[in-house]
Amino acid sequence: MILGRKSGILAILVVVSLMLTQSLSGQTLKEDLNGQTLKESSSGQTVKEDLSGQAVKEQPQQAQSAQPQTQQPQQGETYRGQLRDRVTEEPISMATVILLSADSTVVSTTLSSDGGTFELSGVGAHWLQVNHLAYQTLRVSLDAPLPDVLYMDQATGELGEVVVKAERPLMKLVDGTTPSYDIDQLFAHSSVTTAYEMLGQLPGMSMQGDVPTLVGTNGYTLVFNGQPSDVPQEMLLERLKSIPREMVASVEISYTPIARYRAKGASINVVFKGQTAGTPLSGTSGQLFTEYSNRYYSNYAAGGSVNYSAPNGFSVTANYRASLGKIRSDLIYDIAPFGRYTKGLEIENTGYTNYNKHTLFAELGYKFGRHSLSVDYYGNLTPPGGTTRYQVNQKERTPLESLNKGNDNTHHVAINYRLGGNLLAGLFYTHYRDHREVLYGMEQSASSPYATSYTSDQLSQVWGGHIDNSHSWESGWGLSYGSKVSYSKTINGQTYLWRNGQQVPNGAVSGTSKELLADLYIGGKKQFNNGLSLGLTLIGDYANYIGADETFQIIPQASLSYASNPNHVLQVNIQSSKRDPSYWEREPFSRSDDRYQLWEGNPQIRPYVTYFWQVNYIFKQRYVFFLSGYYQPHRFEQQMYLDPDRSRLVYKTWNWHYANNASIGAVVPLPQTKWWNARLTLNGQLNSVKLEIPYEPTYQCTKPQYYVALSNEFRLSQKHNITIGLDGSYLHGAIQGYYSLGDIYNLACRAKWTSQDKKWSLTLRGDDLLNAGVPRVRVNYGIHQVDFRPSRYNTRFSLHLSYTFGSFDKVQTKEPTQLSTDRFGI
Repeated sequence: MILGRKSGILAILVVVSLMLTQSLSGQTLKEDLNGQTLKESSSGQTVKEDLSGQAVKEQPQQAQSAQPQTQQPQQGETYRGQLRDRVTEEPISMATVILLSADSTVVSTTLSSDGGTFELSGVGAHWLQVNHLAYQTLRVSLDAPLPDVLYMDQATGELGEVVVKAERPLMKLVDGTTPSYDIDQLFAHSSVTTAYEMLGQLPGMSMQGDVPTLVGTNGYTLVFNGQPSDVPQEMLLERLKSIPREMVASVEISYTPIARYRAKGASINVVFKGQTAGTPLSGTSGQLFTEYSNRYYSNYAAGGSVNYSAPNGFSVTANYRASLGKIRSDLIYDIAPFGRYTKGLEIENTGYTNYNKHTLFAELGYKFGRHSLSVDYYGNLTPPGGTTRYQVNQKERTPLESLNKGNDNTHHVAINYRLGGNLLAGLFYTHYRDHREVLYGMEQSASSPYATSYTSDQLSQVWGGHIDNSHSWESGWGLSYGSKVSYSKTINGQTYLWRNGQQVPNGAVSGTSKELLADLYIGGKKQFNNGLSLGLTLIGDYANYIGADETFQIIPQASLSYASNPNHVLQVNIQSSKRDPSYWEREPFSRSDDRYQLWEGNPQIRPYVTYFWQVNYIFKQRYVFFLSGYYQPHRFEQQMYLDPDRSRLVYKTWNWHYANNASIGAVVPLPQTKWWNARLTLNGQLNSVKLEIPYEPTYQCTKPQYYVALSNEFRLSQKHNITIGLDGSYLHGAIQGYYSLGDIYNLACRAKWTSQDKKWSLTLRGDDLLNAGVPRVRVNYGIHQVDFRPSRYNTRFSLHLSYTFGSFDKVQTKEPTQLSTDRFGI
């Protein structure tokens, strides 16, 4: 709904002010971390209700001093923290936490809550000891500050040469609703090397076009370590390529929107292994890697991740990846007669792209007590002329060369403050610049009839801030709220020097866009003892496209989860999300790299909202069955069409009437042996679209789509740590607007060797072995008759070598927060 111009933003700023005031004043909601409620009796004695609801009177302080066996402490220093499983990162409840004196006399005891938290105090405490039947005993010296989180190792019972160990499930439920996969357990004998490959191999995930996708959804928000981030999806995925799989502790896949992630749909939270808890550690850990790949041309990459931490709370994290090489391109069009091309048109643009790219992330952090402060920098850098694309149409009698060269650079700086595990606030600034130079037909003479030369530039700056907070109670209630405000200014420019053999004296055009965007969310959640969980979130989305539109929308999200026991889990989710067009798409510019094709902007594009629903049934924590669907009124996507008036193949983005989808599917692990395990994924969809097509009546289509995938892992040699993998998939019936996509067959294999000390690993991969992983595109509607093949050479081979130093348990990989470049670019 649309409200007044001032009411929406005013409401958001008022609530943010109240949130910040409450957090800084320390007036936060608390619960009794022992899971017990304290009441005051009429006689002045304290009455404690235990977990069964029975009341027990406490003795006066004088009586306590006469009974040394009592575990109630005298007033002293308070110790609080949280217990977590070192591998799964899950909270540990019902653990006995004990304060001990120097001679191991018991000072005070308590039990950890359902959330793993504890709090106790006492005079003369020297040790803190934690006991739990399922975990090894943990003892921590109190001479140094107690860490906020203590990690415990699962217990194993050893009898001679026999080790008895409980088998961990592949999946657990976080907060009773979100499936969390134990990566070490799931990929214990896998040939998967990087976190990127791991993502595509998770239950419910698939690789489509070499991009990990979540089956049955229209996309997802990728999150690292539970930290909200605006890094565009393609950059996050690129970062995962340089992160080893062993650095990942767990992955949480939520079909329910999580407000603090700013995920207005499904989300995937990749949790990296943190520092060993119990005592502060110092030192340096990480991994270095190098990679060679070949897909017609050779490509190279190298880099690494490193982490340094000191006992005083200071830490440094850095990640770097450099890549360079050459990519072959060949775009083949077979076009029916139109315009002046009365015999049709054949285009075969072949060429290559040289690239040189560097990605850098660095963070300085300092932790003191429950407070932590961090400053991070993210850079995506291309040197001048670092990207050069050359192509020529081989079907022309006199082929003319097209040369596109330039570079783009992103700089992002952020400062974040965190209080405990609830309050997070930060400020950020992003600077993006893109410069391109295009020459077509200039190699012979600038006066040739098709000679064209122009430059394109984009400069974007974004300033913003955010604050998020959450509370939870032992009663099962939870509350989260937050806000984010950003202001952006983007300058787009284009200058024509030559056009169609004519010099352009005043060919410069430019446009400036400014935006003020803000959102405010508040969400409530209730988890019942019978396994039922309900959630509701309301998001207020304010957008002021200065000089154009101003809107305010209420976006609701709801979820229901019911788990009668861990073997039967039912989830129902209803959600909605908004998508904005990129800055360049909205400008009234046009560009042409040859005499046949034209790219046009569209100032009339408007954002659209997706309404999505999904029902999941999870059986025995392994088998996933789902139903889902979405409706997208006024969806926009770029489409190509034939323009007979200008005799051009035009690419343009515009709003459709709608697109909708209904989907059904299952993820089924197959019976496992000592040397083989496999997973089968099945998915069927019904897609419908309706949109206006230039020069033709309204287009409407409904078509079924089918997808099947089988992933296999074979343990070839346990002695020499050799594993191999073989994956296959098939997709039929996909559409995109009024495009029909051809069938996609994909076959990939890999082999991995790991040294005995786990320091070295070597992986050989082969992707798209059938050279059928990129679909042909067919347009068949009225005058629009196009057969398009994007690429003929898709098979890729690669060799990846990595060396690990230190311990993965000490390495954390982090992400820049609040960086968003998905709307940048020319």
